[in-house]
Amino acid sequence: MNQINVPQGWSLRLAAAADAKAIARVHVDSWRETYAGLVPDDYLQSLSYEKRAASWRRMLADEPAPWRCYVVQDAAGGIKGFVNIGAPREEDFCRGEYSYKGEIYAIYLMKECQGQGLGRALMNGARHGLKSQGMDNMYLWVLQGNATRAFYRHMGGVEFAEKTLEIGGRSLAEIAIGWENI
Repeated sequence: MNQINVPQGWSLRLAAAADAKAIARVHVDSWRETYAGLVPDDYLQSLSYEKRAASWRRMLADEPAPWRCYVVQDAAGGIKGFVNIGAPREEDFCRGEYSYKGEIYAIYLMKECQGQGLGRALMNGARHGLKSQGMDNMYLWVLQGNATRAFYRHMGGVEFAEKTLEIGGRSLAEIAIGWENI
């Protein structure tokens, strides 16, 4: 991934099964940081590092994986963010009106690491990973109240669809943001 510009002192690499525990910590902590006030507090507090790590261990052990996960880590090897990508999970986004070939399933970066160019590095990792799989466009879903919507628009994304999902007993709007040429 040396063709992707990463801030000095950081690296971006393909995740390995040994990273499951660190990815789980970023996943849970980022949910708690990002979705406080959007998602019910009791749901956020019920998130489990152990359950999330077990899930990531299973997914990262899947060979060959139908998707990819990249992590951003500091000079000491601490994982502070990740992006998980692959083919669209929803048929509607594979053909017809939208025809997106790639999806960012999840992208999370610890709040203390934001504003340093690491989110851009993760997005570029997603682009690179999807292009290497023959995908030339991508989309992701983001909760309506999530402040990262502005970041995705700044990165060239265009909002194009909306749906409702339920998290912790609360109905929430989710916005699809797409990039036509990656």
